[in-house]
Amino acid sequence: MKPMTMKPIPKILKERLIKNHIHHKKYWNDEHPEYKEFKAVVKLFNPTGIGTWYLSELDPETNQAFGLAHVHEKELGYIDLNELENFRGQMGLPIERDLYFPANKKTLNECKYNSLIKLTVLKRPKLITKFQADNKIQVSAGMSTNNNPESKTNGEKQ
Repeated sequence: MKPMTMKPIPKILKERLIKNHIHHKKYWNDEHPEYKEFKAVVKLFNPTGIGTWYLSELDPETNQAFGLAHVHEKELGYIDLNELENFRGQMGLPIERDLYFPANKKTLNECKYNSLIKLTVLKRPKLITKFQADNKIQVSAGMSTNNNPESKTNGEKQ
């Protein structure tokens, strides 16, 4: 029986990752840094355990991608795609690509804080949160952040 392998990243997404890498390599230098934060193009995950990777760039020569890795902690850095392709989790399952992840919609920073927003909304369904570029979560006016259901924002009882 042929061992399962990670399905390759589709050509159109791979081309976008490489294009981002070329742009970054062309414009980033110590004298004139012109940094552009690219959006996450691909989301990979371990279907049987921990591990999620959001990729924004790919060096085609080394097969090294840049992105956000969330294994035990969330951190930005380079990811060896060859290593991910050869990884086998429980039951021999390979790393998979999230087919429903919207490419070029979220920055890596938004992906980093996305789970925090989901957790906040799930714990308090009536609490409306807003994600800002400066990594702060704002509570909409008039909503209480107090866990006590008897308190309002002005401190009065209902």
